[in-house]
Amino acid sequence: MKQPNYRRGRHSVTGLYTHLVFVTKYRRKVFTSEHIEYMREVCHGVAKKMNFKLIQLNGESDHIHCLIAAILILRFPDIKTLAQQGLNNS
Repeated sequence: MKQPNYRRGRHSVTGLYTHLVFVTKYRRKVFTSEHIEYMREVCHGVAKKMNFKLIQLNGESDHIHCLIAAILILRFPDIKTLAQQGLNNS
């Protein structure tokens, strides 16, 4: 059996995984492979800036899945804000 990956801090050991799903309004099929690749680049930048690990990102034409390993002090609304800023700046 594979050993789980834990994040080790000064005074803590955590194994928190979060599955985020970004869905289009009315589940319209608007995402292409280029959109998903661009979202992967943005999420990698946000992950580096906020010190969490992007485990996997993939999607279909109407939604994108993002699996992250985070630390307990991370606020998920901050991730959303930084992702929106990254998308709006380009």
